[in-house]
Amino acid sequence: MSTAIVMPKAGNTVEECLLSKWRIQVGDQITVGQVIADIETDKSAIEVESTAEGTVLALFAKEGDLVPVLTNICAVGAPGDDYADLAPQGAAPAEAPAEKTPEAAAPAAAPAAAPATTAPAAAAPAVDNAPLSPRARKFVAEHPFVLPALSGSGAQGRIMEQDVRAAWERSPRLSPVAASMVAAGQPVPAEGGTGLAGMVLSSDL
Repeated sequence: MSTAIVMPKAGNTVEECLLSKWRIQVGDQITVGQVIADIETDKSAIEVESTAEGTVLALFAKEGDLVPVLTNICAVGAPGDDYADLAPQGAAPAEAPAEKTPEAAAPAAAPAAAPATTAPAAAAPAVDNAPLSPRARKFVAEHPFVLPALSGSGAQGRIMEQDVRAAWERSPRLSPVAASMVAAGQPVPAEGGTGLAGMVLSSDL
C-alpha cells in the first residue's frame, strides 16, 4: 500500500512553499526521518524529512514549483504499488531515470576551474522589487557584485540561487575597496577593471 508525503506547513501563515531541491529520485529506498527535499518560504529555508519508509514511487512536484501546504509531493511504498489516487490534480509524476549502458554513459568531464575568490563587501548589493528566494538573497549578501536585471527560473519568475550565482560568475570581480564603493552606490564600469584578470579596482570607479 502506497503512502503520501505532504508539503509541510512551515508556519501558521504560510500557504505555499517553494520546492527548491529534491534529495531523492524515483526508485530510491528511504527511511522515516531522512531528508528528502529542500523547501523555502519567504523567510526561511527548510529541510523536509520523510514521514514514511519504502521505495519512492513518484514525485508529484518539480524543483522550482510553488506547492500549497499539505499537498502530496511524493508517494512511497513497495515496488508495483498503485499510487494514482495520491497524485494531486494536474500533477505529472516523475518517472524513474533510465538505466545507462556503459556505451551510452558520457565520459567524466574535467573539473571546472573554481571562480576567483572575492573579498566580502561592506554591504549587500541592493535588489529592488526582485522576488528573491531566501538562498538567492543570502548569496547576494555574501558576494560583492552588482546584481543585473534577471529573469528568474523559479515559479512565477522567482529568482533562485542558481540565477544569481550565474550572474555573479559573469560579473567583474571587485577589490575590497571597490566593493565598498559599489555598495555605497558607485557604478561599475561596463568594460571591467584594470586589475589582474579584469578585477575592478577603486581607481576604475
